[in-house]
Amino acid sequence: MNLTWANRAYLAVTGKTSVEEAIAGDIALHKSEREMAQTVREVGGPVEARRYTVVGEKRCAFLFTLDTLPDNSIMGTALDVTGTAQAEAMLKLQADANAEVLDRIEIGVPH
Repeated sequence: MNLTWANRAYLAVTGKTSVEEAIAGDIALHKSEREMAQTVREVGGPVEARRYTVVGEKRCAFLFTLDTLPDNSIMGTALDVTGTAQAEAMLKLQADANAEVLDRIEIGVPH
């Protein structure tokens, strides 16, 4: 998978100042991007996966989607879903805590 175009958000995340610099750097946001692109080539798309990567000093969650274009090249997007991932993690912690409290109650509690 070779980069041929990038938007400003991609440049900001990768720290590159131009599309040409990003292309020359052959940068992937996550190491599995090339594997996902290969899957799209072999099996077809779209392929979608959530992956975590470090941007600056912050761990971020991205939803990667890759698919083929009419000319058989592969297009990929990466949507920052860090806020969603954090909210899901907090909700799971709260649900687990609630379940633990309910398990300790000595009277019957219907679901």
